[in-house]
Amino acid sequence: MTHIRLANRSDQPTIIDLVAQLLDEIMQRSGGKHFDMDRKQSLSLLEEWLKDGSYSVLIAEQAQEIVGCATMVESRSLYAGGSFLSVPELYVVPALRSHGVGKLLLDAVIAHAQANRWDRIELTTPPLPMFDKTVAFYKQNGFERAGGYKMKRIIQKPI
Repeated sequence: MTHIRLANRSDQPTIIDLVAQLLDEIMQRSGGKHFDMDRKQSLSLLEEWLKDGSYSVLIAEQAQEIVGCATMVESRSLYAGGSFLSVPELYVVPALRSHGVGKLLLDAVIAHAQANRWDRIELTTPPLPMFDKTVAFYKQNGFERAGGYKMKRIIQKPI
């Protein structure tokens, strides 16, 4: 049976591992080097953000083993009419996909948004067509395409 809960400090290394697995899978399947995650820096950021409450992580657990996670952060935009919940990462270990773990995580994300009075949730899906099953999963759970695709530009930090 899968249990969903908010992450605590002891979960942080596993969360970093799961997010790294997500990014690796995206890069392997899409054939591009889209991410360059520094695990040590990410662990430090995760610890800081969980501590200050600016970032939340839901954990999916089976038999006391973490098998998935969803990261959440408040975002703001004029087009959305104010604050909303953004889900930067949602990952379930491959062996448990299509077994209801992702649905349980999404249901908990929705409950978190409702508890915080956000009426919108946004997330970015990995590139198509390599991740068309991912998009179908989100559509089956009430999400709809919101336009465009994700773009980035790396800005060098001043010395």
